[in-house]
Amino acid sequence: MCTVAPKAFALTLMSLLLMLSACGEETCEVANTSCERSCEAGTYPICVAVGLCECSPVMNGGVMTGGVMTGGVMTGGSIEPPPTCAPPSFGDLILNEALVDPSGMEPQEEFIELVNTSDQELDLSGLTVAYEGNPKRVFTQGCMAPKSAVALFSEHSATQWSTPPRGVAFQALPQLSLANGRDASIELLDAQYAQLSTLYVPTSAIRSGVSATRSPELSGTPELHSDVSTVGAPMSPAQCSNMGTFEVDCADGQGAGGVMTGGVMTGGVMTSGVMAGEEGGSTLPLEGDPFGMIINEIDYDQPSTDDYEFIEVKNNGSTRTSLAGLTLELINGNGGAVYREIDLGEAGPSLDPGTFVVIGSSAIVDYLPLGIPVIVLPNSSLQNGPDGVRLTFQGQVVDELGYKGYTELRQVALEDDSDSDPDLSLSLCPANGGFVRARPSPARDNECIAP
Repeated sequence: MCTVAPKAFALTLMSLLLMLSACGEETCEVANTSCERSCEAGTYPICVAVGLCECSPVMNGGVMTGGVMTGGVMTGGSIEPPPTCAPPSFGDLILNEALVDPSGMEPQEEFIELVNTSDQELDLSGLTVAYEGNPKRVFTQGCMAPKSAVALFSEHSATQWSTPPRGVAFQALPQLSLANGRDASIELLDAQYAQLSTLYVPTSAIRSGVSATRSPELSGTPELHSDVSTVGAPMSPAQCSNMGTFEVDCADGQGAGGVMTGGVMTGGVMTSGVMAGEEGGSTLPLEGDPFGMIINEIDYDQPSTDDYEFIEVKNNGSTRTSLAGLTLELINGNGGAVYREIDLGEAGPSLDPGTFVVIGSSAIVDYLPLGIPVIVLPNSSLQNGPDGVRLTFQGQVVDELGYKGYTELRQVALEDDSDSDPDLSLSLCPANGGFVRARPSPARDNECIAP
């Protein structure tokens, strides 16, 4: 007979049906422990709840070794034994930030941030992140580094760790699907379903493209991120709101400790300002030079349906540069109006010199290696021309490009109808005179032909 033990949080009807359907498999006595069941290679049996033994894929953290990912299933690998580390106490792990309403694709770009505030590695085994009583992430094993953070995105592959964890695995549950029109109640529960942390986000802290984050950091009530960030950043997944790191208590952030007042913007860097809230004040520069960012490649037209579109932005400067405040504008060549704005801050906090952020369709994003900053666009988002694209920083033009005959922007692609091959992208090749047709190379150096 299959029995269901009571929970300290509500289960959805679907969860209950899943549990009852497990009768006939080996039942589980204790949730989040191993159980007996025949599983495919690349998965392992785990008690996801009392009475329910499932085959769970191993994700994020190197638990699966030697395997090959094929069609979303890991095969041919071996499972490392779970690592050991200290169990968390109340207050060690804090739910700190949540993006409830992304300006891009929902629910794929939603995330919940969890921070280890302690000075030791913490065991994540059996922990559940729940939204309105429904489990959204169930960790089956793993050790989270001290003073580190993780942003749990709806898309599992997009999960961001500020410091790599050891042996993390979690059950592949559905996407977060956080509702935009009402208050959000998020909980972190231990293996016995006791609360370790809660994050209650009121509707006043829910805005499209802006996360809700605690203010003060880690201890206060959630507020709009752009209101509390010292640089006005809309979000900071796995980072402090000042774009610093939890590993050093946010001291390396931009404007750490207060708000910059009376400063002057020179060459993209804030200088001579006073940091309110710090004794005697200080001068803290913004990170990097946003005017070193360039539009590097665009592929707006493919054979048949346009489902491999992308725009590539490159940090062409010499320093790591914050993506906060950078916006990509898509320009309609018929009148010059902006038909879509894309906040590059959604791709991550910053970009290293010589690296790329790719804005494109899911087919392109899925093709890229893990770790590349990306923003997903719906298919056929880019108009085929004559149109343009513009990169701005806080309203100032950084770079712009007109294509397919649109000449109203300061840079125009060297193309016409005779060479608009839909199998090729427009790539920046300075030695060839600017943007020319080349083989698409998202997140890689452009394949320019020697002149």
